[in-house]
Amino acid sequence: MRNERYENQQRMKSGLLGRATLEVEVTDISRHGLRLLVDEEELFLPFDEFPWFKEASVSAVLNVERQGKEHLYRPDLDVDLLGVDQASGTISARLRGKCP
Repeated sequence: MRNERYENQQRMKSGLLGRATLEVEVTDISRHGLRLLVDEEELFLPFDEFPWFKEASVSAVLNVERQGKEHLYRPDLDVDLLGVDQASGTISARLRGKCP
């Protein structure tokens, strides 16, 4: 008969440490737009479709939080990027603040 306490300890040790992270990174900013790397897929956000990024500071553009699989948030700009579709390379946005 196995020791139940020992089995519980072994199960606890085999669990993952920390929490899973959803990766997002700004990889390029040009005069035409910016590129995001989202879970190893690159998406381009042109300034003509996402105008609030054009005049924003670099630090504000780089400050992006992953809120969920299809939801990115820019806290410095108060902009939600929703509907991140990596398969088609498209993204839609909802602006909570005012557009410049």
